[in-house]
Amino acid sequence: MLGIILAVMSKKVDVRPGRPMTTRAIVGIVLSVLAIVLTFFFFQMLVGYYETLSDPVKGPQLNDLINRVQEQLNQQFHLSGNPS
Repeated sequence: MLGIILAVMSKKVDVRPGRPMTTRAIVGIVLSVLAIVLTFFFFQMLVGYYETLSDPVKGPQLNDLINRVQEQLNQQFHLSGNPS
């Protein structure tokens, strides 16, 4: 949100009327909006994850899947880190 405010304020710095926003200001607005959208997306995914974990049927299945993936990753990292 601060990025959007700063980009709009950068337009106000130029005293000549009718001057368009600079490219950096436009890029700042776009990146700030993208960051806000991604924040809401990840928050929604986290809420969905916790709702799924609290489900009596899907919760244990998801927990088992996460544990299996975690074990596979641990095995791969231990094998790749061992030179012998």
